[in-house]
Amino acid sequence: MKYSYNWLKELSGTKKSPEQLAELLMTHAFEVESVEKYVHGLDGIVVGKVLKLEKHPNADKLRVAEVAVKKNDIRQIVCGAPNVAVGQKVVIALPGIKLPNGVEIKVVEIRGVESRGMICSAKELDLGDDQDGILVLPDDTPMGVSFAKYFGLEDSILDVKILPDRGSDALSYQGLAREIAALDGLSASFLLKQTKPIKVSGTNHAPHIMIDDKRDCLRYVGVAFENIALSQSPLWLKTKLVLSGLRPINNIVDITNYLMLLTGQPMHAFDADKITGTVTIRLAKKGEQLILLTGELKTLSSEDVVIADDKEALALAGVMGGVVSAVTKETKNIFLEIATFEGATIRRTKTRYNLPTDASYRFERGLDPNLPSEAARDAVALITSLTGGTFIGMRDVYPQAAKETKIKLTLSRVENVLGRKIPFVEAAKYLTLLGLAVRKIADKKTLEVIVPTRRPDLRDEWDLIEEIGRMYGYEKIVSVAPVLPLMPAVPNPEKIFERCTKEYLAHAGFDEVMTYSFYGEKEIRGALLPLEHHLELANPLSPDQKFLRMTLFPLMLQKAKENLRSFSAFDFFEWGSVFVKGKADVPIEFKSLGLMTVLPKKNDKDEASPKAGKVSARTDEPFYAMKGRVMALFEALHIDQGKISWELPEKFSDIPVLAMLHPTRSAIFAYDGQPFGVIGELHPRTLKAFDLPPRAAVAGFVAEELKKLQKKEIIFTPLQKFPYAIRDISLTFPGKVTVSEVERLLREAGKPLLKHYELFDVYEQDGEKSLAFHLSFGADDRTLSSEEMDITFDRIVALAKERFEARLRD
Repeated sequence: MKYSYNWLKELSGTKKSPEQLAELLMTHAFEVESVEKYVHGLDGIVVGKVLKLEKHPNADKLRVAEVAVKKNDIRQIVCGAPNVAVGQKVVIALPGIKLPNGVEIKVVEIRGVESRGMICSAKELDLGDDQDGILVLPDDTPMGVSFAKYFGLEDSILDVKILPDRGSDALSYQGLAREIAALDGLSASFLLKQTKPIKVSGTNHAPHIMIDDKRDCLRYVGVAFENIALSQSPLWLKTKLVLSGLRPINNIVDITNYLMLLTGQPMHAFDADKITGTVTIRLAKKGEQLILLTGELKTLSSEDVVIADDKEALALAGVMGGVVSAVTKETKNIFLEIATFEGATIRRTKTRYNLPTDASYRFERGLDPNLPSEAARDAVALITSLTGGTFIGMRDVYPQAAKETKIKLTLSRVENVLGRKIPFVEAAKYLTLLGLAVRKIADKKTLEVIVPTRRPDLRDEWDLIEEIGRMYGYEKIVSVAPVLPLMPAVPNPEKIFERCTKEYLAHAGFDEVMTYSFYGEKEIRGALLPLEHHLELANPLSPDQKFLRMTLFPLMLQKAKENLRSFSAFDFFEWGSVFVKGKADVPIEFKSLGLMTVLPKKNDKDEASPKAGKVSARTDEPFYAMKGRVMALFEALHIDQGKISWELPEKFSDIPVLAMLHPTRSAIFAYDGQPFGVIGELHPRTLKAFDLPPRAAVAGFVAEELKKLQKKEIIFTPLQKFPYAIRDISLTFPGKVTVSEVERLLREAGKPLLKHYELFDVYEQDGEKSLAFHLSFGADDRTLSSEEMDITFDRIVALAKERFEARLRD
């Protein structure tokens, strides 16, 4: 929010310069993003007095004025404003200067009469849109002085970042002034002024108010006035608004904006003659429509809160008013709304219709329900004095009054947290300056602090300690070693497993990527995933990020596409959260590990058709290259591979992610019949959607399930003393037999002499599958004889024939 330095100085009583004030706030309270001189563009514009006025000899609507800028400097100026009169103090633009709108003032002849300057209107000075007449200044304004300097436009603007937790009090001039005064050790000037409660004399003519939606409307104050006169605001009020970044409009709108800036309380004025019956705060009806002040027609949601009368909706609560009850030039009687609405509801409404307003900005951060009564007093005083209207009544509906919070603060806790002993008197002083009531409890070691409703961010003892710390000044606290009991760190098995996995993959040549947890419909469609299986965000950052990811793959494929601009081959991984629908669509979040490899191009023509017949088992094929990387990862993490089975995709057709994989070049990792991972090359349609080459493969795992397969105990195995003997075996199986099933057979029949095996060739033709393995035989205590190896080899062949009707290839 942008704050006028002069206004803050007036309210707080500080003597600091703008730069010193910014430093004070930065050190103790808020981030000041900039301090800049206000550029008013009014240099050379001075105050003058109209001495004489005559009719223009050659134009009916023009007059010739003699204006004194100084006693000895009288100028002839031609003026067409209808409200110019003798004796007025006016704003004079002298020849040679430029107005804020870019017009350069020169000595010119207008219809044969020389004009040596210009008498300015508010619009020409960029102080509002009124151009029906010149700007008339108070009679006591000194003649010849700089207009900008005399009326406070020579100012500095502080752009202060107010975080949401302080929106209820610091998003206003009074709130920030209270903070500045406290840091200066003062009581804010505005707090010293005595205010009287509003009293309705005679009959209360304000419309009756009914809060139907008490959850979303915490309080509603309505103030009624009659016989108001809509006009331009006085210059002091316009100046305050302009310096704060708001444009003056008319006295009613300017008063509500001024009080919003001053107190933080948004207000809205209705034309009271356009209200029928009772003012009701309710939820909008389904399909109900409202034309807003912007002229837009909105069909409202049943979740929106509206201000309505007996006939129709009048305003979108906390966001914007409607045309049907708008204040116009003909308005004589007004009904002023000063309310407190539930912040989350206003935020949803604002987002739904893309209607960010100054009012919604404040309401969505939460406002003090006790603030409307204070703001109403100021509103009555200003409206009656600046519009000539009469206050005729007020209604205040407050279903459940907000109460102050009592918090006990232990001084020893303050010392333990801050590392500095703060005496009782000093701690109480800091809290009192911030507007909190403090009393000492009988044990003389504890304070009872009463927190006003304007500080909902102060909820417990820790918050009070933070307030004491920043008031004292963190820069004054000397760093000391904490006095804490030394406790051994408790290892986190999940974090250790994650770290070990990442470290191995990094050493193995993988790069880590980190992507967003959400993606859009384009990525879902490209990856052939079902849209209905995704969790959709209620308020996404953008339409391209409206779904929570159910798999890591889509955004990994996007990253692969981007990396292909610079690299022809690479491996990368991601460890991150994915989200799926549970029972009753309740979100379930779990960690997932995703791997991706892109191999360099071959000289041969790439194949990516699901109808491919022959598949080479060389490691330059994407599936087998990824399989090798996965097996190495399992080995490094001590995963018990004997418990893992490789299953065909058709056994688990209900797994959505399988749709993006090649139907004949993919597999499922399962444990006790339950899938926990997938591996495969990408489907041709997926490759096309992400513009990727065929030589790419992915693998993914549920991290928690993978960790369960780690060996609980790792037994040391001494180095092999005796050599291994290598034999090759080539068996032909029926086409439906999987490699995983054959590998289980090898482990079973090869015990105890078969130490390792490696698939090195696969050939499929005419419904049969030929698999060739390197078999490594050995013993821990001797060199094996040929006869011993023959026995194990024959046992493997016999079991393969018995179980799968396999035959040994020649």
